[in-house]
Amino acid sequence: MKYGIFVNHEKMIQRYKTYLKQLRRTIKAVKELNIYTLDKLGSKTAVRTCPICHGKPYDFGFLAPIYDFVKCPKCNFFYARELYDEDTLNQFYRDDIHNQEIQQIQYDIIKKEVETHKLIPDSFIKRCIKNQTGTDKCLDIGCGFGVNLSFLKPHFKTIEGIELDKFAIEKGREMFGNDIKIYQKELKCLKLKENSYDLILLNQVIEHISDLDMFKTIHKLLKPKGILCIATPTSDSLSFRMFQGDWVHVHELGHIQLFNDASFKAFAKQFNFKITHIQTNNWLDIQLNDVICRKRKGFVHRFNDVPYINPINLGISIITKSILNTTNLLSKLNNGCYVEVIMKKDDG
Repeated sequence: MKYGIFVNHEKMIQRYKTYLKQLRRTIKAVKELNIYTLDKLGSKTAVRTCPICHGKPYDFGFLAPIYDFVKCPKCNFFYARELYDEDTLNQFYRDDIHNQEIQQIQYDIIKKEVETHKLIPDSFIKRCIKNQTGTDKCLDIGCGFGVNLSFLKPHFKTIEGIELDKFAIEKGREMFGNDIKIYQKELKCLKLKENSYDLILLNQVIEHISDLDMFKTIHKLLKPKGILCIATPTSDSLSFRMFQGDWVHVHELGHIQLFNDASFKAFAKQFNFKITHIQTNNWLDIQLNDVICRKRKGFVHRFNDVPYINPINLGISIITKSILNTTNLLSKLNNGCYVEVIMKKDDG
């Protein structure tokens, strides 16, 4: 018969084995995805100006595996200047087995959290709910499996999402039901009613959007007191400043730009929004494995497997997270990995 500490010990070992399995599976998938991208997609043909101000002058930013990033001297905005054309990207996201494997990994993790009742809203969604100005309609652009929609559902009469990935929509409906309307079209192809949404959110989406002029449409869709909520990786973070082009958030095909406080202020002015809250989260996003493997060939921030160090790495991460959650230090210093922004529609 097993009691107390022995049961907990076995649970801890099982959780650690699950963590290692997910880590190694993700490392393999990410590396294969990047190799495929560089070898098979060909040359980048789309050249763009600053997505915020459309200014042509730029400064050198940093080199990443897929893109070379430049910096707008006016907006302080990091962006990939040369991109793959839209048709190539759409075909890739629709058909490529490497991208589908990444989606499958994410689904497996979320499904287990749903089944064990461990799926909880993050700080961003809690902030969206806290700042909502109405209870009529909400739109989640790039809603994925619909996790955030499931959290927002009790707070609005009508919940809608936009998601292009058929796999994500189908699996999301399996987990969260069919009563949430999800459009499988781009925003520009939908005829949504203007001045009808109390809240529009983009969670880990804006870093993928090549044409930010879509926010002119979003501005029209919001009610006069409606809010726009955005969460995205930020170049203000401590982890970005340490890893630059090796940072995980610039190490993939889809991430083509990085915001910070200054660039979000330029963004708000350009698209007629008023920032009511902007702050990073409280995640350090620097692991012991990252520090040890920093000079290794093929290093990727966050995706490093050091067998004898992994248990220590995990332990330090848990302790660090506990300290940061207590002190809220990274948020106070504006050095967390993701920035959370709340904006009001500004008609003035």
